[in-house]
Amino acid sequence: MSNDPLKLQRRSLTPFLSKRVPPIPSEDERKVCPEKKSNWISQLFFLWLNPILKVGYKRTLQVDDMYLLADTTKVEYLATQFNSYFEHYLQIAQEQHIANKCTERGETVPTSSVDPDDDLADFKVPRKMFLWCLFLTCKWQYTFAAVSVTVAGLLNCLTPLVTKELIKYVEMKALGLEHHTGRGVGLAIGVPIMLISGSLCISQGFYRGMLTGAQLKGVLTKAILEKSFRLNPQSRHQFPASKITSMMSTDTARIDFAAGFQPFLISFPSSLICILVVLIVNLGASALMGFAVLVVFLVGIGGVSKKMFAVRKSATVFTDQRVNYIKEVLNNLKIIKFYSWEEAYFKIISDVRTKEMDRLYVMQGMRNIVITFSSTLSTFASIAAFLVLYSTGSSKSNPANIFSSISLFNVFSS
Repeated sequence: MSNDPLKLQRRSLTPFLSKRVPPIPSEDERKVCPEKKSNWISQLFFLWLNPILKVGYKRTLQVDDMYLLADTTKVEYLATQFNSYFEHYLQIAQEQHIANKCTERGETVPTSSVDPDDDLADFKVPRKMFLWCLFLTCKWQYTFAAVSVTVAGLLNCLTPLVTKELIKYVEMKALGLEHHTGRGVGLAIGVPIMLISGSLCISQGFYRGMLTGAQLKGVLTKAILEKSFRLNPQSRHQFPASKITSMMSTDTARIDFAAGFQPFLISFPSSLICILVVLIVNLGASALMGFAVLVVFLVGIGGVSKKMFAVRKSATVFTDQRVNYIKEVLNNLKIIKFYSWEEAYFKIISDVRTKEMDRLYVMQGMRNIVITFSSTLSTFASIAAFLVLYSTGSSKSNPANIFSSISLFNVFSS
């Protein structure tokens, strides 16, 4: 691939397309992202991205090829929204804190003998309030993401029921007991429609979840940066530049990642209940054995994940120490060179890095265990359920029930 942005790229369909290479637009020619103004079909299938995709297929995309952000999606607008919510609920929390202090002294707020600033000396911002303000900043977008993922999960859970009926229809048709062709055609069409609808809902939910994560990352980065300019000497000592940099990069990146996948966690209970009900209908009491195996695996995964988060937290301590030492070296390089302290600082940073890497290796091992358990979850659960089904000689051991149940176990693991 050539480095020249205006050179036609050689791709599979290039011989069948026009050889004209689209020019790079100037700053004045850039268009605002048309997503919000496009029709619902364009938004559903992401057709508003076609102009960029067409250009990217012919030549390498440049920064000026990207859409400009709409006013309602810019960091400035979202940060203003977040700050207004935060200040509103912060005032309510502070007033409640002062009222609680007065109640403890047997006083009321108007008759308080203590200055409000003294009552607020031990005030801490509630974590739930902060999370609530983040949610309100992108409430409609994030709610739509959660609903989309939930609908997708329910569709994936209900699709095996339609598959089950289709298998029954084929069995009856082969035996000559089914004469209504329209029912089979309807079931055959219904399965792909449900699968496509589930995929579209997943795409919409994942896109809006990841978009919300990126927007919140920008909002928090701006808020942290503005706050760092207003720190007093005591706060500057408590939050040095290295720690602020770590918060704006590492911590906000984790919030970005979490916001993108949080809708899947929200949709998990409804999908779990739906899967369990359908499995009991298909396999009877045998499904409970498979569900018990699922619970055992989930408990194991939860325990390992909890330990992994604890190791991650301990590794963060050494990460902050390493960043602080490197910052100290960069700020005092002349003094270090003058006194020949290079080896001493190198040893300190190396030791901290070694301790950090030891914990990261342990965390990576735990992550591999979680991935292994997750990938084999459906296999062991289905084996346990079918063994019990076979040993009890249940009348439910027919192809329709078995194949639809296997699909449900696979849906659960995914």
